[in-house]
Amino acid sequence: VAPSWANYQPWRFVVCGDSIYAVLVPPREKQGFKSPQIKSGMDYTLLDMGIAMAHFNIACKAEGIEGNWVLFGDDKKEIKVKLQIPDDNRLIARWK
Repeated sequence: VAPSWANYQPWRFVVCGDSIYAVLVPPREKQGFKSPQIKSGMDYTLLDMGIAMAHFNIACKAEGIEGNWVLFGDDKKEIKVKLQIPDDNRLIARWK
């Protein structure tokens, strides 16, 4: 759990082998509740994802863990299938 715009935490991290995948979960209505992002018409989920990835990077460096984020230019369907990531989630990057 970490802070994000509207306290939504739109990220998930999936561990597979020696890689960690950053996955963006889209804002959505749940049980009649509209997220503030949907209400405002602004989508800050990518900004939130970047902040979470930066914090992850800083924590790894502080612990002496080597690695870097490699951004995906487009959604990698074959990786999403392998990792069982829902279609509406967006694969953002891989830490290795």
